[in-house]
Amino acid sequence: MFRLGLRSEVILFFSLLILSAHAQTIALPAIGTPEWKLSGGQGDLPTHAQTESHALSVTGDGADTNHWRTPSLELLPSTVYEVRFRAMGHDAVGGLGISGPDFCNRDFIVQEDRWKDYTSLFMTPDSMSPDNAWLRFGQWHVNGTVLFDSVSLTRVLPVHETHDGMVLGSGEQIAGNDYDFSLPIFGHPSNVARPLLRYSTRFNTHRWEFSPGSEVVYRHEIATRELQAATLDLNVSAYQSGTVAVEVDREDEQWRALGVVGANGFFSFPIPDELFPAAVIRIRLRGVADANGATQLDLDSYRLRATLSGDPITMEGNTHFVAFAQADPRLDVTCLSLGDGEPGGDNRFVVKILNTTGAVLPVDANLTVTPEQGEPLTVTRHFDLSNEPVVAELPYDIRCSGVHTLACTVGTPDGIRMEAQLNVASLFDATYGELLPAPGPDAALWWCSSGWKVSRSRPAPEKASDAILIRAAQNEAEAAQVVLRPSRPINGLTATVEPLQGPGGAVLPAEQIEVLRVRYVDVTRPTDATGAAAPWPDPLPRFTAPIDLAPGENQPFWIRVTAPSTAAPGTYAGLIRFKAEGFEAAVPLHVEIYGFALPTRPTCVTAFGFSPGDVYRYHRIEDPAQQREVIDKYLQSFSKHRITPYDPTPLDNFQVTWPGVDAYKAGTTTDIAQAFTPVIDWTAWDVAMAKAIDEYGFNSFRLSIVGMGGGTFHSRTDPSLLGYAEDTPEYKAAFDAYCKQVQEHLREKGWLDEAYVYWFDEPDPKDYDFVMNGFRRIHEAAPGINRMLTEQVESGLIGGPNIWCPISDAFDMEDAEARRAEGEKFWWYVCTAPKAPYCTLFIDHAATELRVWLWQTWQRKIDGILIWQSNYWTSDAAYPNEPQNPYADPMGWTSGYSTKAGHRLPWGNGDGRFMYPPEAAADGQQPDPVLEGPVDSIRWEMLRDGVEDYEYHVILRELITAREKAGQDAASLAPYRALLEVPEAITASVTEFTLDPAPIEARRHELAKAIEALAVTQ
Repeated sequence: MFRLGLRSEVILFFSLLILSAHAQTIALPAIGTPEWKLSGGQGDLPTHAQTESHALSVTGDGADTNHWRTPSLELLPSTVYEVRFRAMGHDAVGGLGISGPDFCNRDFIVQEDRWKDYTSLFMTPDSMSPDNAWLRFGQWHVNGTVLFDSVSLTRVLPVHETHDGMVLGSGEQIAGNDYDFSLPIFGHPSNVARPLLRYSTRFNTHRWEFSPGSEVVYRHEIATRELQAATLDLNVSAYQSGTVAVEVDREDEQWRALGVVGANGFFSFPIPDELFPAAVIRIRLRGVADANGATQLDLDSYRLRATLSGDPITMEGNTHFVAFAQADPRLDVTCLSLGDGEPGGDNRFVVKILNTTGAVLPVDANLTVTPEQGEPLTVTRHFDLSNEPVVAELPYDIRCSGVHTLACTVGTPDGIRMEAQLNVASLFDATYGELLPAPGPDAALWWCSSGWKVSRSRPAPEKASDAILIRAAQNEAEAAQVVLRPSRPINGLTATVEPLQGPGGAVLPAEQIEVLRVRYVDVTRPTDATGAAAPWPDPLPRFTAPIDLAPGENQPFWIRVTAPSTAAPGTYAGLIRFKAEGFEAAVPLHVEIYGFALPTRPTCVTAFGFSPGDVYRYHRIEDPAQQREVIDKYLQSFSKHRITPYDPTPLDNFQVTWPGVDAYKAGTTTDIAQAFTPVIDWTAWDVAMAKAIDEYGFNSFRLSIVGMGGGTFHSRTDPSLLGYAEDTPEYKAAFDAYCKQVQEHLREKGWLDEAYVYWFDEPDPKDYDFVMNGFRRIHEAAPGINRMLTEQVESGLIGGPNIWCPISDAFDMEDAEARRAEGEKFWWYVCTAPKAPYCTLFIDHAATELRVWLWQTWQRKIDGILIWQSNYWTSDAAYPNEPQNPYADPMGWTSGYSTKAGHRLPWGNGDGRFMYPPEAAADGQQPDPVLEGPVDSIRWEMLRDGVEDYEYHVILRELITAREKAGQDAASLAPYRALLEVPEAITASVTEFTLDPAPIEARRHELAKAIEALAVTQ
């Protein structure tokens, strides 16, 4: 037989008893057989052209839902299962795929025209019947078709992290005597958690959905430690009716009321002192109907914080899931551990084997680790078993990220087989980097591309090189990382840079080279399945004071080189010197500068939100001169990263007055045209805008049009101007006069092309008439002003915007080409959505994503990118009483949209935040003003690199065009023109792209050499 062993939680006991000597794969009917039933709507069973096998398909109209379902299955109560399937979309827009049992649904983003493998886990309720023991696969609000194939279902057993008798699962951790459990539901949508005892409530992707009488019970027991105090935190993400009763007991069935939740928001319940000390605490959440008999309430966060008895320890929980595929009656095998399951970790597949025959039995234990890409690794141990149990440790090595399959067999090839999958986040990848000359036995020293996020724990690389290499064009900034991993504490570390010596005596001054400190933020709630609960690198504070390094941890430093526009082409060499108490290291740095310059003003249009008010709040500055000083430092950061804020002149708006209106209202004049002609003072604005465009290189600005009204899909404001409604002659006179003056002033200054009106955000179809009416007013009054809308092409909006800005997963190339033929342009944006598998802006995603997004932008002939905010440091809903510390809490929490105070609804880690406040102003609670500039981030750097990559393509395209006009033959230019195509190795589709920066950097180098060659020819 097969069992989990003494580490297993009580909730698994029943499952272990009924395990038999059979494969644990649950038989499902073959796709295409009559056992599969369509719930309704449109569905089909198409066949594959190559294999002739069937798939399931469902087709939606964008507002419906339907699915295929299995017959009732023999699912056991309180048991964990793993479901695997493949899915893809065909002409599918919006909505979500749905999968798994109805009591534990998993939504997923549908990938277009390419199969993607999905794995989900669920624990069954404590009561199963034929009415709920089935799976379904379908769509919710998808406009198009979703296909499913290769569906399987397997019973699995959780194996939790164990250390010195302490057992912790995913979402659990102990720091000293502080225990913390948070539902691990956002990284990998699932209801499975070690403390979950039983439930009857529906679970949907990342939330419990309570109905009348339904309940969830968690059981908290921490080995031999007693709980001495505890607090329960809950968050309700969607509330409509009823309440949830929150109760506690000590496993004595004496349930005590802690309180109720019956509204959106965050709730905290201290557990009464009289219950402590306690060996076990159980929490029951129970749906209670309102007067109408209804309960509809979604809970997306459950956190128990407790104080433990005993000696302080540090331990991070983890859970792996093992499927039992075969059996051998001669053996009793217990899976004890899968180890850390990450590069640089303690990776050991540990099993306890007991011979039940009474005679000596020779047995082999084999472990094969198969990564998604790369060769399998097999480890074998031989044992001659007597009557005593043997613990077999099978060490394995992991270097790369992605899915790894672990298959362990014990006994004969047909004996006991265990299988598990490890999904290693990109953060832990260890396939990159190059060792530098060692400074001694105290530390490993290595370097890598700026396009990697280096984990604290990954091992040093094996490949070696002599120096860091950075390549940049003139007037370009590029970076690399140097990593120190000390074996002992290093105290008082500093870094200095020497000037680099270049060709013909040229010098790259030391001030052109910055050493920044890579700082980590603790992600405790992953944004999605791509992320992981771990410290993730993101902020890049200036390295201005000595720091201490802990042994056994990586500490990266960001080496940023800015090549002057006048720098001589060639390779420059010098040293970066690190010094500390009893430690010294000289790091060779080589910088290759290409023989062409990037323009100060980039071609790719950028439009990013920026809040001066949050700067004032965190820096605690009220003095106007200090405000101007600090805001200018933020604008300089925008400029250096080739990003343009919505408002490049936040302290110098033009002033509008209406001197004739009072006379008109008093009746002393009836000349509407004269009375409603504004006077606009452009003096300060013109000076500031000239600096923004000419010095900072900003290439767009959001133009305010008075009287427009506006809004979002959530709410809107009707147009009104000077107290007059839209349908009055006064409104029309004032609006037209204002728009015409603005248009002609911008035309005179040469800034008309840079201006855009962004007055409505993400409209729903119900808003289309309202939006079109607003665009009509602008076009009639000032047809030269660009009209931008954050929405995909829709028939009801054609003729309104002339700059379309869809969210990235809604961009359609065919629609775009049709509108471009009419002279319209395209931008696109990312925000809290889309999430994986698209390129995103989140901290807990690969660094390459934002850079690849710009290659996708070029690939689709898109002119610009937009992101809603750059310094979204706090949410007044999530933090109603004091500002959030973005270094301590990396999550971007929802605000606005009628989100109530205390309601914590996650948008994603780092959403809307590319710059951090200075460390001295991290929480905005310091007593004195802080006059430093912002702290950059890795993602801010990646955006700059992507914009610069886009510019390489533009320069090469222009050189090719110039050579064609000069008469050069097409054949000789063909290799150069081919470089304008983005290779699949960088991005094959919007959901398939490299996590490794090497293909990007290699192609960029090819582009640079082609530019140099054509520039010399020209």
